[in-house]
Amino acid sequence: MKKTVAVFTFVLISASILFASSALKAAGYRRIISLAPNITETLYALGLGEEVAGVTRFCTWPPEVDEKPEVGGYFDPNLEAILVLDPDLIIMLPAHERLESFLDELGIEHLTVPNETISEIIETIRAIGAKCGVEGRAAHMADSLEAAGDSVCRAGEDSERPGVLIVVDRQYGKVPEEVFAAGQGTWYDELLTAAGGRNVLKEAVPAYPMLSPESLVYLQPDLIIEIVPGAEDRGLRAEGIAADWESFDMLEAVVDGRLYILTGRYAAVPGPRFVRLLEDFCRILQVDAKKKGRLEPSRKHR
Repeated sequence: MKKTVAVFTFVLISASILFASSALKAAGYRRIISLAPNITETLYALGLGEEVAGVTRFCTWPPEVDEKPEVGGYFDPNLEAILVLDPDLIIMLPAHERLESFLDELGIEHLTVPNETISEIIETIRAIGAKCGVEGRAAHMADSLEAAGDSVCRAGEDSERPGVLIVVDRQYGKVPEEVFAAGQGTWYDELLTAAGGRNVLKEAVPAYPMLSPESLVYLQPDLIIEIVPGAEDRGLRAEGIAADWESFDMLEAVVDGRLYILTGRYAAVPGPRFVRLLEDFCRILQVDAKKKGRLEPSRKHR
């Protein structure tokens, strides 16, 4: 595991250092606006940070993005702020489809990239690299991340896999009533499968369904992984998040103390740092298999 972390860290650091000097010379883009955190992280990982002209308020990594102008949020981009920055390229997600005709009318070039699965994360790295003139470097990074992901941990046979519920959102400070969880086909589901777990949501439409208390009892997961990115910035602590579940004694995972909280911001960004979340899942499953007890959340990463 330590070797994998070192390899993954080397991949990102090397990319940002080696790629920065000649980035975008071929393509000529100098004022790129990113409309999603995963896009911003990809641009910086490819050494294109200096060419980033604007980001959303949800873009927090790397720390240098704090110095960039904000252009609104994920669902509410500020069109006026975007135009003021005079972008020559806007990179966005399929969720921003309604902006395409507006940008076309203004003659602003744009690129739409997917981000729902691991293969789409890799595809996005390659697509941004090709668009921005660093195709070879993007290919190297994509290949390295795929290799790092494959080496993190080995999944067991299906019969050995514990049933896992991945909670991605709910109201905090109360007993969980309406819980949003990651269904099959999502990048969370793919990482869980690679780590050796089994998603208790065998079929989910939409991809992140809202579950009632009755549904949770019916699913009866072996363990629960709750993802609360940037918890401390939201006034939340892991202990308090876990305490919300204490009276939910109809769930064996809660009674047995098999509840795990992840608070790193990277856990909500389907971008180049996805290997970190895979490492978290592997670590949780390994500890749970040995102790079937509580795992303190890692504070190593934001």
